[in-house]
Amino acid sequence: MADKPQLSPGFARLTDAGYPLLFVLGGALMSVLGNSIYDMARLGFGDGGALRVAIVAAGLLIVLAWVVAAHMRRMATRGAFRVESQPQAPEKRGLICLVSNEPVVRRAVEYHSRHLEHLWLVASSATAATAEGLKTEFEVKHEGLQVSVRHLQDEDVFGPEATRAILEGIYADLPEGLAARDVIADFTGGNKAMTAGVVLACLDADRDVQYVPQLMRPGPDGRLVVERVGDPIYIHVVRQ
Repeated sequence: MADKPQLSPGFARLTDAGYPLLFVLGGALMSVLGNSIYDMARLGFGDGGALRVAIVAAGLLIVLAWVVAAHMRRMATRGAFRVESQPQAPEKRGLICLVSNEPVVRRAVEYHSRHLEHLWLVASSATAATAEGLKTEFEVKHEGLQVSVRHLQDEDVFGPEATRAILEGIYADLPEGLAARDVIADFTGGNKAMTAGVVLACLDADRDVQYVPQLMRPGPDGRLVVERVGDPIYIHVVRQ
């Protein structure tokens, strides 16, 4: 059973001038309650009308404090998440990939290829040529697969919002017959800001995400290159 909200945070919010509407409502009820108690005391507590007004004011004040406290509790727990991972992602009809390492994108596409109908490749200017090459490759190799390349501008690759906006646009304009639950977004490629953009677009909308595990090794120039990739791992975010 969920814990009941405590009244004290609600009363505190009603006396906080930083929340003008609640402050005015709380102040008005407290003023009515105080005046009624004063009238009863002045008349020797024999004024039944003042008593009824005091009871109503006190009741309304308690209810208002409870409602405010309950709302504060919901807002405090709204952003609580638990992240669960599963060894294998469910195979989907739609896939969104960030383009950087070609082996990662190829493995993601191959994994979903039995059911895959739509593929979106999100590329920066540095990986645009790679994305176009992959598009041609996949359309030849996977008959009937619809591939679209979405481009990020140079100034957008170091902030998550542009990548997030691209994904939001994809989900808002899915092909007929394809629902959000039929699509999974892979955040393995791209830079850290692009990865963050994918996660932000999917986190609060209960959209499925995955990443492709990689074994890296130093290349001839000292940079890390992908030696081996595994099956995509499904990341499921559960709201607490």
